[in-house]
Amino acid sequence: MLRMVDKEYIRKKHYIEGWSIRKISRNFEISRQTVRKALKDSNIPQYKLSKEKRSPVLEPYKEIIREWLKQDQSAPPKQRHTAKRIYDRLIHEYDFTGGESTVRIFVRKEKNGHVEMFIPFTADWGEQAQVDWGRAKVYIGGKLTEVSLLRISATSGHRFR
Repeated sequence: MLRMVDKEYIRKKHYIEGWSIRKISRNFEISRQTVRKALKDSNIPQYKLSKEKRSPVLEPYKEIIREWLKQDQSAPPKQRHTAKRIYDRLIHEYDFTGGESTVRIFVRKEKNGHVEMFIPFTADWGEQAQVDWGRAKVYIGGKLTEVSLLRISATSGHRFR
């Protein structure tokens, strides 16, 4: 899977510097099909889990946790369960043998309802900047070398000024 830095670099080489798909493919050692995908899609790459991971240790306790979280909806905010408190209760009341991180992940998903949100990053020129880190292969002195990149860009709510 291509990282956002890779996609941006490929798109820059093609659209700004005029590199051909074949040249990009050869220089970055990726297939031409991958280059075409990067050129066609300017969205941020996202990992998509094909199916939810199984948790056999937690499975018998999921309904108990859901019930506690349901009861929490009518409780004052300070008296609601945290993931840590749920984990502690499972250990003391049910001899739970699983890990705390397993409980935390499940509680977070249950509380959030699997909602994924994106907030547009907009500002007037000079008010904010965005920093991206990445790696790329470049020719230095005729030798292909992997380098670290730091990209700092001023942001704006407008595409062109």
